[in-house]
Amino acid sequence: MKPHLQHRLLGKTELSVTPIGLGGAYLGVSRNNGTYEIDEDVGIATVLRALDLGVNLIDTSAGYMGGSRSERIVGDAIAQWLESGGCREKIVLETKTGTRRQGDRTAEDYSARTTWESIETSLRLLRVDHLDIALVHDPMDLEPVLAPDGAWSALQEMRSQGLVRAIGLGTRSHEDHRRVIATGACDVCLTHSDFNLLTQTARAGVIEPASHAGVAVFNATSLAHGLLLGDRSPTEIVAGWDNSWHAHLKAQSEWPTMLERAQVLWDWTRSQDLDLLALNLHYIAREPGITATLMGAATPAQIEADVAALNVELPEDLWQPLTALIS
Repeated sequence: MKPHLQHRLLGKTELSVTPIGLGGAYLGVSRNNGTYEIDEDVGIATVLRALDLGVNLIDTSAGYMGGSRSERIVGDAIAQWLESGGCREKIVLETKTGTRRQGDRTAEDYSARTTWESIETSLRLLRVDHLDIALVHDPMDLEPVLAPDGAWSALQEMRSQGLVRAIGLGTRSHEDHRRVIATGACDVCLTHSDFNLLTQTARAGVIEPASHAGVAVFNATSLAHGLLLGDRSPTEIVAGWDNSWHAHLKAQSEWPTMLERAQVLWDWTRSQDLDLLALNLHYIAREPGITATLMGAATPAQIEADVAALNVELPEDLWQPLTALIS
């Protein structure tokens, strides 16, 4: 295994993961004439390619892609992996509960009963007898989650029974992460959109509190919706956006500054003959409190590019001028 894919311990658990994980929100997804289509065979091939490349962390959710399709795709891929001689214990499999979708509708429910039902459904769809990680997914309000008859108590019971090996929260709210960390029962915090070359607010909001408590941190949406992908300039990327799809991004108060900073980074990396994707992934991987970054690859080629970017050798003397540029 190449040095940059060496495993990292998952907080205080006995699990270990590669610094890149495969995010399962877009497996096999492509865009055609303004609509999104799913090719499940491509999704399965993406999971298998990630495993072939040495990526051992596979992320999915009851709420991804409608009709539990992400979990179905991951389950089919794992079944093929095992049939071809793969080892279940070499995969760290994560799913989420609370947002299982029925068609185009997301039915949010954070009760203990529904959490048990959702995890049991996940086990069936994923074709496994236990989960390595189960997260509460995107609650708008933590009160139902932390209630005595809520999802958090259910996940703790599942962990005590060995049905899941680690539990945590997957959401953006830094305050919610800190509240769950404070329960003393959290193993993993999955934060998104707030740690990359454009923003590092998750450092104080999530990463440092988690590190002090021995809680692992997964980082997601690290490419800033494509602005840090590096294949085109941010200005060109935004010009091709569907206004309705990305309107929520442009409405954010920090958006003009984010776009400006992305363009500055793009121009600087071009002048230095550097790969922006590699630079971003290396920057994140250097953050000691981040255990892994989940990459939402849709195709085998995309996860190949992510792993290749992390294995690019970058000169050590670039970090000082880069830090000055983004601070």
